[in-house]
Amino acid sequence: EPLWWVPSTDILGLRVEDLQSGTVVEVRRGAEETPWRMTAPVEGPADAGRVEWAVNSLLSPRPRGTLPAPDDLAPYGLAEPSRRVTVFLRGDVARSFEIGRISPTGGVFYVAVPGRPEIVLLNEYSLTDALSLLDELPYPPTSTPGETLPPSVTATPEPTGN
Repeated sequence: EPLWWVPSTDILGLRVEDLQSGTVVEVRRGAEETPWRMTAPVEGPADAGRVEWAVNSLLSPRPRGTLPAPDDLAPYGLAEPSRRVTVFLRGDVARSFEIGRISPTGGVFYVAVPGRPEIVLLNEYSLTDALSLLDELPYPPTSTPGETLPPSVTATPEPTGN
């Protein structure tokens, strides 16, 4: 049973927060010529491809399992979660979850979902695209021009030391 299920057109925005450093990346759906825009930490166009991958990974997050609500969240990294993911949907609705540590066997994050007492296990790789937005801002790709000099500049060869 997924945490939620929504069509991609219902996702209007995505916010990924590093709760330890305070870093926030937020993108919102834009106009046709700029399908996604960054609103935090800077304003401007976003890499539509990267954002779509991140958004698509959150259309229906499927837990790999759950653990009963523990008395102590610290061993799961959920007493002070490291990151929070929030998806903004049509109708002024938001869905979110907080991410703790990776399980000792790897492959899943311990996750806390508001309104659910149990710990949810989400596949580490299903969150990679969304969490990567914190590592490298989703600026749109730029074309790399060739190494050409302006006409007014001429290249001078280095002295050979004769």
